[in-house]
Amino acid sequence: MTDGSAKVAAGRDALRLSSNAIPAWTDESRLADGLAGFLLAGLTAAFTFFVTRRIGTIPAPTATEGLLAHEALTNGLALTRPALDWTLWAFLNAFGDGVAQVRVYGILLALVTLVVTYLIGRKLHSRAAGLIGVACLMGDPNFFGSLRTLRPETGAVACAFLGFYLLLRAQATDRLGHKWLWALTSGWMSLAAGWFDHIGLLMFLCMLAWTLVQRGDLLGSLSWRIYLLGVSLWLVPYGGWVASHWSAYSQQSAQIAAVIYNRSSVGMWDNLAAEAQRYAAWSGGLLLIPTPDSLSARLFQCLALASLVYLSVRTIRTISHMVLHWQFVRELRKRFGGMPAPAELQELYASGEVKLPKVGTLESWMFERGGLLRRLSLIVQEIEKDTRPITHWLQALGAPSHPDWRIPRTGLLIVTITSLVGLALFDSHKVPAVLPFVTVWFALCIGVFVVDALRWAVDQRRRAVPRVLRGLAVGLLVVSLVTAALGSGARAVWRFHRWTRTFTPAPYADLATVLRQVVAPGATVVGNDIHRFAFPPGTHYVTPLGNDNFLDWAAGGAEPVVLITDDTPESQVLRDVAETRRWPLIAELSGTLYGTVRVYRLTMAEGSASSPARYYFMGSTNGYARRGYYSEQQRQEAALVWLAEPTELERLTRELPASEMRPPEVQRDGNQLVLRIVTDVSNYTTRLRLPLPPLKPHVMYRLQTAVRVTQGGAVVGVRDRTGLWLNEPVALGESQTYVPIDILFVTNERGDAELAIGNRRNQPAASAMYLGRVEVRQIGASP
Repeated sequence: MTDGSAKVAAGRDALRLSSNAIPAWTDESRLADGLAGFLLAGLTAAFTFFVTRRIGTIPAPTATEGLLAHEALTNGLALTRPALDWTLWAFLNAFGDGVAQVRVYGILLALVTLVVTYLIGRKLHSRAAGLIGVACLMGDPNFFGSLRTLRPETGAVACAFLGFYLLLRAQATDRLGHKWLWALTSGWMSLAAGWFDHIGLLMFLCMLAWTLVQRGDLLGSLSWRIYLLGVSLWLVPYGGWVASHWSAYSQQSAQIAAVIYNRSSVGMWDNLAAEAQRYAAWSGGLLLIPTPDSLSARLFQCLALASLVYLSVRTIRTISHMVLHWQFVRELRKRFGGMPAPAELQELYASGEVKLPKVGTLESWMFERGGLLRRLSLIVQEIEKDTRPITHWLQALGAPSHPDWRIPRTGLLIVTITSLVGLALFDSHKVPAVLPFVTVWFALCIGVFVVDALRWAVDQRRRAVPRVLRGLAVGLLVVSLVTAALGSGARAVWRFHRWTRTFTPAPYADLATVLRQVVAPGATVVGNDIHRFAFPPGTHYVTPLGNDNFLDWAAGGAEPVVLITDDTPESQVLRDVAETRRWPLIAELSGTLYGTVRVYRLTMAEGSASSPARYYFMGSTNGYARRGYYSEQQRQEAALVWLAEPTELERLTRELPASEMRPPEVQRDGNQLVLRIVTDVSNYTTRLRLPLPPLKPHVMYRLQTAVRVTQGGAVVGVRDRTGLWLNEPVALGESQTYVPIDILFVTNERGDAELAIGNRRNQPAASAMYLGRVEVRQIGASP
């Protein structure tokens, strides 16, 4: 065969590489896509069910949510965050203004991130890698916890990764119309990420790094040029709009940053020095779950580190194979004074004088398409002239190769490192909601690592016994780690689900109802951004950051002006002002989600003020208040509805189903008659449930008794018949005197309740106690 025919054969038979790792569209691939889509739908549905548990109640609304929701309704974010402003405005107008609606909007954006994570994993590696990445991301406690409140970074992450995926679609297609469509849309999504939050612009660095590795220059790809055009089409008019409204833009940006971040940006060196804080708080999340589970975060981090090491080793091997190939070509040229003809090369191979190098890694997407290493490396430039004619013959002669050379592992490693460095240098706030910018890449790296490891382990089954045992050990280790990570994440989510069912948390609607009762309609409200949720759209609501002269309204005006303070840090300025002015107190709300809330009427008129209205809420435990509140009048009018002496309590216990616990008995302790209760060995398990008489539904009651624990520890509380706690159980230890128990609880829709007694948490030994008489008083329904 002549040199010319060899080049023709090589050009005709050489593999055409693409960044798309998915094979041709066949019936088998359709079936695989259908199965993967079904699994993805199941995962996202389960995730949606758990993450939306009591989404409007836990945790309490934040100042960030109040600011974003109400500024979006008034187009107050149009200059700084137009994408967030327009989409949130449309969502709230379609589904209503409220805490739950605002948070569901953020969860929908997070679901986009999950779907796009699968699509990127499918495009870069395989369907299995994408599904594993999605599962790891859903089990990450930070990702789960940060979605419980709305943050602008959630939308930035969704748009940024959607833009990256669309760029991959544009690079993978050869149809010009589709290339324009995907690349333009990718540019728009990348700009939209910055219009949700400025940190979203960091994805541009990842796309730039990807393009440089793949093409070697900034403008070498048609897809990349179209992408830049798509960004410019919207960025240029937006820049002109901002320039013409620069004063309003600066004021709006400063106000939003002060509420969302509560701190100013610092330099890149300070950002880099504080980066450890981000990863130290990874497993903390935003939820104060009584028993937080950090194991899933630790396993996720270990797998991410292992996957990054694996991808680094693969990249180093790619470069080493390139060097071996160059040495092979140089040796041939040195030995024969130039490249031998294919026929001579075949004779040398048959005689054993030529040792063929591995060529599969060299013929990867990085080098085939004009990658950065080929343009910058003198080694690659040297062998480029001689590699093409012999590539076909090396493969035909049986040169070792890798079957998965289409997969751009090096590109995935580079964009992950770019994202890590970019966040470390440019993010000053280190909030948990920003972490998905890197954890999505970590999840994809884990998916690639796990699938590659399992494929390698399976490939060892037809080899020698030591290789089979090695493959089996690696496979079992990887499966064990992944199972532990996913199982730990699922366990943490399930624990959170059970925790939300152990009590009836206070909705913000309770507090909002009282505030609307004490504030006259049409009044101008001065307060922090949290309480924007309490008032309907259209209410004139002012914060100190929004108007520095809000106190001037106290001098007069046609409309009444009120000021609302609470115990949160956001109200510090308002509390300081209220302490120096003698404003009449309109209402005082004790025990709310935000401590004591006070409402003042801003007026300088002298005169006797009426007594302020006083409301009492259930109070809070672990940062979350119970449902229910009552007024001062209801407290004074509380009526006794049930009283049970120890003898009556003993009679009730005899009517209960038989149990292994020692029957309670009436005894005399000092000068009073009490019921002695001895529990068996258990751990935070209710051992005795004394049914209360039928009560009215949705009414607050007050249960009073006295308890003395003589051995171990106990908990006393009120539950409904389904086992749901109606109050936070009171934990008791051993004492010499009787401890008064005063429990407030709100009945359910059936009005059933029971006094529950059990062992204290982490107290597995038996406990003994004396219980005095029990009184139940009706406080009343919520006014």
